[in-house]
Amino acid sequence: PSPQKDFKKRFSYYLQLYRAAIGIRDLPERVDRAFLGDQHVVQEWLLKRISASKVPSSGGKRGVVVPAGGVDQLANAFINVYVLRNHLKCTLPVTITYWGALDREAIDPDTVDFFNSHITDVTFLDLSQAAYPGHQRWLFPPIPDSSYVGFKVKVFALYAAPYKEVLIIDSDSMPVMDPTPLFDLSSFRRHGNVFWPDRWCTPIKLFEKLGMDDGQGTRLQAESGQFLFDRERHF
Repeated sequence: PSPQKDFKKRFSYYLQLYRAAIGIRDLPERVDRAFLGDQHVVQEWLLKRISASKVPSSGGKRGVVVPAGGVDQLANAFINVYVLRNHLKCTLPVTITYWGALDREAIDPDTVDFFNSHITDVTFLDLSQAAYPGHQRWLFPPIPDSSYVGFKVKVFALYAAPYKEVLIIDSDSMPVMDPTPLFDLSSFRRHGNVFWPDRWCTPIKLFEKLGMDDGQGTRLQAESGQFLFDRERHF
């Protein structure tokens, strides 16, 4: 087929998928009518949405993000970042992320002052106040609340992180050297991400049901307590 016909065919196919995924009742009235009639209006709307998509980052090029929240994880985070800054002499900016909509996760001003009095260049980001794409509307209201506790917010932290290249570190994942050189690893520059193997591997039934290798023999299961990610490249 001609490029124009091929585009229309592909567009029609993706339009059906998009309609099924979003649900026609959730769309604006103008787009709702377009699904039933003029696809050119939908095409214009979709392309406008796609072209407006940008990496949500208002900070610098590189930084460390520590997903934390609650008393215990904040205590871990303080020690972790204190060692990072004052003992390992790491100068990367650090952001502590948390889900402030939950009382037990919220961070009070006194805690922020305590951090700032001992550690330089550390900021706090309430992920419950960050802007997320419309297709993540299931986040509001959050269900269940337990999904937004401490380290469990790292996916949202990765999305809203104020850096283009980010090192995610759990509050209890202690570096033993300045991690800054990791950003210049040839593997990171080539792939835009670096993951480390987990300390242990346990059988995963889902992989067995799918007839896939679960990485037991090669220890390929990844640890999510620390990973390096280029958000701009993989947005």
